[in-house]
Amino acid sequence: MKGYSIPLSPEGRAGLYSKPPKRFGGRILSVVFKADRDALNALIPAPLEPLDEPYGIVRVSELLNDHGAGDKWLENEPEWVQYNEAVICIPASYKGVVGNYDPYLWVDNHACAAGGREIYGLPKKMAKVHLSRFYPSDPIGPGKKLTGTMEGLSRRLITASVKIEKEATPADLPKVETFYAYRVLPDPEEDRAEIEQLLEFRLKNYKYTKLYSGEGAVSFGDSPNEELIALTPTEIIGGFYMEVDWLLPWPEILWDRDADRDEARGSKTAALAGASR
Repeated sequence: MKGYSIPLSPEGRAGLYSKPPKRFGGRILSVVFKADRDALNALIPAPLEPLDEPYGIVRVSELLNDHGAGDKWLENEPEWVQYNEAVICIPASYKGVVGNYDPYLWVDNHACAAGGREIYGLPKKMAKVHLSRFYPSDPIGPGKKLTGTMEGLSRRLITASVKIEKEATPADLPKVETFYAYRVLPDPEEDRAEIEQLLEFRLKNYKYTKLYSGEGAVSFGDSPNEELIALTPTEIIGGFYMEVDWLLPWPEILWDRDADRDEARGSKTAALAGASR
């Protein structure tokens, strides 16, 4: 049997998702906001550390994912490569390096959801996500307002908007160096996590074709399986609209719970052995 992900099959073509690297790109609406400090910090898992001045970012995106197949699937399988995404990001640091961390994330493509969760530890859930579009003869630019929405369990959970004011540069965006994810896979036999890891992935070949800044707004709704109301903004820092593409490489494991525990046990055993001599 062959394949990178289940289901395995004789030829290996039946898997739900393919291995990295993969090319992504599309349109992204982004709103940067401040909220209750304790609510933001409560979503940062150790060994990540909260920033001294925490803030959040909502992103609503219309994206492409080539699944590592290049233009072949973009040309022939639009249903497989097109999807929408909504993210709540809270930047955090690890050993002094600041990176984006996404405690909440939603998509409308099951392959992207499964691959993001299982490979990268991204907490992707299925939802309905939409981003404003305009007529081809009515291009996006200053004066235009775009709105992104996310719905789950038939409830509006995110409404974000940006009214474009001017062109921007990458230097105007929040300063981060990398991306972090906290990968957790449950144990099939016990009520515990079998795997807990902190991952890092640094996007490559990041290219902006459009980048604007403007007046942002964001609001959250409630649902039985979401906890967003605590993040209600107290201040909007800014809004952005961008058209970009990038390469998503293999992630790197920065920290592993079991390896950390084994190291601690080894140090304790060595200390006890030394004391007994």
